[in-house]
Amino acid sequence: MKNIFYYIIIMLILATITCNCNSNNTNNKIIGTWKGYVIDYQTKKPIDSLKMEFKKDNLLNYKIGFGKNEQTINLRFRIDEQFIYTRELNSNEEDKAKYSIENDSLILDFEGLSIKLLKIQ
Repeated sequence: MKNIFYYIIIMLILATITCNCNSNNTNNKIIGTWKGYVIDYQTKKPIDSLKMEFKKDNLLNYKIGFGKNEQTINLRFRIDEQFIYTRELNSNEEDKAKYSIENDSLILDFEGLSIKLLKIQ
């Protein structure tokens, strides 16, 4: 049940991250691969792995899960100075998440949930 909740939250965050970009400088900072984990607050153990690959052509490959349970979601993204907007490839409906980049960390805030990802490429 908790896993479903985390998947829904992550899907909302991802859907919040896709389209075309207005600011090349801001866009260049986010281009690359970011990795993080969903942690169970009771056991302090990772429940799922998260990997987001932002590409120069405004495509976002989002992967969640471990091994054979890994799922890939392809999205479009655009960003401004405060928000990442995402949409599914064949949809015009956008979601958004507030974001910040601090050193090699991408922090996403969506409806009270905060996720920190580290840049790996």
